[in-house]
Amino acid sequence: MTDASNGTDESKSLQPVSEEDKTVVFDDFYAAIIGTIDATGKTGFTTEAGGPFPDGGDTLQDFMPGSRCSVSIHRELDARRIGLFVSTYGSDQGYTDYDEPLARVAAYWESQGWEPKSSGGAGGNMKAIATTTSEGTFIQYTAGAGGEDVEAKSPCLHAFNEDYDPDYSPPPQ
Repeated sequence: MTDASNGTDESKSLQPVSEEDKTVVFDDFYAAIIGTIDATGKTGFTTEAGGPFPDGGDTLQDFMPGSRCSVSIHRELDARRIGLFVSTYGSDQGYTDYDEPLARVAAYWESQGWEPKSSGGAGGNMKAIATTTSEGTFIQYTAGAGGEDVEAKSPCLHAFNEDYDPDYSPPPQ
């Protein structure tokens, strides 16, 4: 595992990819989350809305519409990304030694060919690592006294914007 100055590198996940890659990107995004959760050895992850994750029927539409990641003021031209934050907070599944769960997740990521990097929390009540998958999904895992969390962000795609219209012409100003 390497250590970077700020530990995270989302630059690859901010680069637009072709629309044909929409399914490939979603499959990579979802598999990275599931694999990371499995590597923790824990169950009971929930979404920010409080629902269980995974729920067995997750599809791309569950993650839409994506968050804006382009600078256009016209929503019809926006590139977007999908994201997810899940955690075990509030379920009494916290850690006092963060190195062991981080090592399990880092080992899984390395087995996938992804490079884990330290991304903060050293010396506090949590530690985090992050990586970017070969398809551009940024994923961060945090182990802490109150539980653990997994956060993922896909690369930017116009296909993740349900309002995208390649023929849209902004009104004159």
